[in-house]
Amino acid sequence: MGRLPRAMHEASVNADRVRTVAFTHTHIDHTNGLVLPSGEAAFPNLSRLLVPRAEMELFRGEPRLERYHGRAEPLDGGQRIDAHIEAVAAPGHEVGHSYFRVTSGSEVLLIWGDLVHVPSVQFDRPEITWEVDADQDMARAPRGSRP
Repeated sequence: MGRLPRAMHEASVNADRVRTVAFTHTHIDHTNGLVLPSGEAAFPNLSRLLVPRAEMELFRGEPRLERYHGRAEPLDGGQRIDAHIEAVAAPGHEVGHSYFRVTSGSEVLLIWGDLVHVPSVQFDRPEITWEVDADQDMARAPRGSRP
């Protein structure tokens, strides 16, 4: 929490250029990145905010993000964000948890949010869940199959 601005700076990503933000899920350690510690918008030119449909109520229940409540659009598994990015439903960690499949030619990158919490443990033992997984049985499923 609070490390996004520095990480973006280190990666030479200008926050003014970010137009779309899509959440894997609505836990506060993910959504709070919309607001800087100063209270200012982290992405001043944001025009599209995608929230997993099943978590819209959770998102709209967060008072710190009130300025974004009316701007949130529902995101569904299988939905394309653009030609190279697709949302994939992976409920379990949270009711609407998703990950993103980014493709470029034959290459694929998965942006998984909290699909895996501790890679050093769960890569070898994908059946292990965490107490923060809302539905532990469902949380295991996406780790047991190839993307």
